[in-house]
Amino acid sequence: MPSVTGSRMHGHRINKGFAITTPSGWYTGDGLVKDEYKPHMFVALNFDNLQADLAKGRGEYLTSVTELLNVPYQRQPEFFALLQQHYPELAQQKDHASVTKTLMTLSEPFRATPGA
Repeated sequence: MPSVTGSRMHGHRINKGFAITTPSGWYTGDGLVKDEYKPHMFVALNFDNLQADLAKGRGEYLTSVTELLNVPYQRQPEFFALLQQHYPELAQQKDHASVTKTLMTLSEPFRATPGA
C-alpha cells in the first residue's frame, strides 16, 4: 500500500535531488516532508495511479491520499462517492497541483478534527 512515513513516500526515499524541484518550505530541518505537504507530494509522485483510482471511486492510492487528507476511515465511503461525482472535473485537471487543491477543498467537511 502506498504510504508516507518518515522520509519515505510510496517506497521512495525523499532525497535532496527531489527537494530541488519542490519548495524548501515543504521539508523539516531533517529533510522530511512536513505533514501539511504530504498530500501534495503524494499526488505528485502517484498522479497517474491516483487518477485511475479516482475514476473507479476506490483503490489503494485513493485510500492513501484520503488518509493523508485526514479523512477518518468511517467517512471514506462517503468521501469516495463525492469524489466520483466530481470525477469529470478532476479528470480535466492535468497537473498534480490542481488535483491536490480540489481534493483538499472537497475533503474539508470530512476531515477529523484534532482531539475528536
